[in-house]
Amino acid sequence: MIACEFCDLLHQPRALQPGEKAKCSRCGGVLARHSRNPIQGTLALAFAALVLLLLANIFPFLEISLEGQVSESTIATGVVGLWNGGSQALAILIFFTTILAPGGAILRLGLDPSDVCFDENTHRAASLRQGDVGGQTAPGRRLPFGAIPRE
Repeated sequence: MIACEFCDLLHQPRALQPGEKAKCSRCGGVLARHSRNPIQGTLALAFAALVLLLLANIFPFLEISLEGQVSESTIATGVVGLWNGGSQALAILIFFTTILAPGGAILRLGLDPSDVCFDENTHRAASLRQGDVGGQTAPGRRLPFGAIPRE
């Protein structure tokens, strides 16, 4: 069963044709949709995420101006500064959470987009209430970006 995330009406799931949407009979909310080109969409999103990750790591996010001297800091220079200042554990944590993990997830999506499928709103409301995702991986164990390994 699929619960509408807007009005909680339960629906019986069925296979969708490419480009078709399943809508709630009560409120008209979209329950599920079948993408025409899921691999191309995944590649496009992975490329956009890579561009944004590069921009976030290239441009400074902090600028300090004191007595006419300006100092700019990027994420990488912050990690290096923490490492040199004796906070190696914090430097490793920040490097992992801001550069390594997002980069690895994007790389995984870009290298093998057919290995993942996106949970396109199906079972979302039901899974939050019942702890079931229609036989798929539980929400807490999903891969980044809502990716679910194919079985």
